[in-house]
Amino acid sequence: MPLNIDTSHAFRTYGELVRLVEAIRDAGDDAQETYWLDWKRGNVASGNDLPTTIARYVLGFANRHPDLALQHAQGTAYLVIGVEPGDVTGAEILDVADLGQRVTRYAGHAPRWSPTYVQVDGRSVFIVTVEPPEWGEDFHVLQKDFGPYKAGRVFIRKIGKTEEAGPADMEMLRERMRRKASPLAVEVEWNGQNPAVIPCVEMSAEDVRAWLDRQQAELLQSLGTELPDDLLLKLQHPYAYPEDRSPQEFREQVEEYLREVEPYVPVRARAAFLDAFPRRYQLLLRNLTDKNYMRVRVDLSIPGAIWAYREKGDAWEDAGPSAPRAYGAVRYPDYLYPPSMTLPNLAPPIVIDNGGSSHLRFERVDLGPEDERPLWSFYLVADGSLRGETVTCTWSARAENVDGVCRGEVQARVFEYAADSAKLLETERE
Repeated sequence: MPLNIDTSHAFRTYGELVRLVEAIRDAGDDAQETYWLDWKRGNVASGNDLPTTIARYVLGFANRHPDLALQHAQGTAYLVIGVEPGDVTGAEILDVADLGQRVTRYAGHAPRWSPTYVQVDGRSVFIVTVEPPEWGEDFHVLQKDFGPYKAGRVFIRKIGKTEEAGPADMEMLRERMRRKASPLAVEVEWNGQNPAVIPCVEMSAEDVRAWLDRQQAELLQSLGTELPDDLLLKLQHPYAYPEDRSPQEFREQVEEYLREVEPYVPVRARAAFLDAFPRRYQLLLRNLTDKNYMRVRVDLSIPGAIWAYREKGDAWEDAGPSAPRAYGAVRYPDYLYPPSMTLPNLAPPIVIDNGGSSHLRFERVDLGPEDERPLWSFYLVADGSLRGETVTCTWSARAENVDGVCRGEVQARVFEYAADSAKLLETERE
């Protein structure tokens, strides 16, 4: 049975590499090593010949034809040591840093490769990943003699084997070196309404003052609350703490809160707007060529007083301090509240910096020939001072397998009418 695994993408993560090893293990005896994949039993990883073995495969994989390499695993290649069809034999765990130095003596610094270990069936498997060859790249030669091979020899990968390059192989490598990679050719546009229309929220100094006065009145209103007798409170709420602030201390807390929150009132208005009128925006990335682009990253810059958020609730993270608890409110010890579950620290699909103007960096995506991909959506809200204006947003795109940067612009228009911030703040969430 041949190898049963999807090769439309590179194997980058730990889980993807484990699945690659499992696919080799589960393959039948008739499974053949390929142009992009080779495997060895674990005893290879315990001999003195390991650095030269790895160097030979790294050089061979690095000297492949770029277009043929892209047909599988997005051009990456793999030497897997410690597995064969039907059996995970395991490989000795070695010092990767030391091994890398020893391999470099033979392969040189130019080939891009990386070693790693994964655990499958309770055994360690050693994997060497070699990055895709590129047009315009020089061919790679052996740097130091070993065995019958002299420095300067060229290895090349064929289907199922790595061997010395012949005349036709050298001609291909010379052509690869002469031929420059095609420049990146993509375009970015709004997915939907074009130009995008961005809502705005306007908040005057009078609106801020009115909100602060309202907050003060609401908070100080709790001073009229009659405090329960301590004994009665313990009977009704055995774990509760009695009020430990004097009325004057509470007033001072309120005044301090109002001073600290004042600069954040416009932020709270924007956050309340997104709660009330959530609307996502999205960019569409399009490949204008018949080439494969690997891991394309798009950056978007939006000038002026316009803020972007990955989720609508993110605006509240910058909304300033929380109000002090009401005077006389029952308070419970922290140990009665279980800690929130901590999620894994995953890379976000979009990174946003709202310092000055808004800068958005999107998660990398792969683009097939003439393919198009919607990027991760986000929220936008503008300051009322921009209402009715047209804004030019600039974008740039980079791919891992193509040199150069592609740049362009998309237009956005700020809505002519600003939302009533006073009404929004009347209904802001707790």
